[in-house]
Amino acid sequence: DMSILNIPLVSTILPLAWLTGTDVHVEKLDKKYVEAMNAIKHEFNRMYPRGNFTTKLMVDDLVENNARSQGTALLFSGGVDSTYSLIRNVSLKPRLIMFFGVVGYQLDSSYKKHNQLVRKTYSDFAKREGLDINFVDTNTSGILNDSRITHDFHRILRGNPLWDSLQLPLVLLGLPAPLSIGRFNRLLMGADSSPPADSRVRELSYKYPYASQPWINEKFAWADLRVILDAYVDRFSKTSLVKEY
Repeated sequence: DMSILNIPLVSTILPLAWLTGTDVHVEKLDKKYVEAMNAIKHEFNRMYPRGNFTTKLMVDDLVENNARSQGTALLFSGGVDSTYSLIRNVSLKPRLIMFFGVVGYQLDSSYKKHNQLVRKTYSDFAKREGLDINFVDTNTSGILNDSRITHDFHRILRGNPLWDSLQLPLVLLGLPAPLSIGRFNRLLMGADSSPPADSRVRELSYKYPYASQPWINEKFAWADLRVILDAYVDRFSKTSLVKEY
């Protein structure tokens, strides 16, 4: 359904729309996704109060979808965080989702050769573990001129790159949407740091904001899908378990 297929592109362009206060008009979108984007926009506005964030996401046809599955998926890069989350949740038989082209999309021969090696390595790994794996090719990094936007809006973004300040969770969590219907209704994302210990730490994290925060990522939704940030564990402990496994 186009209401789900439109999610990756809308998620990619929303950061620029929010910065400029530009409205976005889409013919069809998932109702839960639109509600989630409005909630996340509010959170980012708190983090970057100099931004415009008056954007209206206008949709002709809001659709209430159902994933039609009780399955689990995991954003999987092969790094420590996602591998640790896989080990912790291997009994759930999560579908692994790997992205190519999210950052620094390239088409040269060395990049293609590296891609082929990664795909074979993790295809073999998934087969040994009895897991499904999807390789998602995307050109999201080529849709917006990140360096130009980062430069033009550096005061609003407090000197942070666009990817780190706004894009990361929207792109990574939006891309798997077309895969979800009939396959999974829970999406795991390996946490990369410990959660804020108290309100004071949370206030400091707003002062020096980073886009991937638990109270932002877990608001992301479509259909009846839930996003779960997994494993707030220190990196040494994660590495130890991965080595043992």
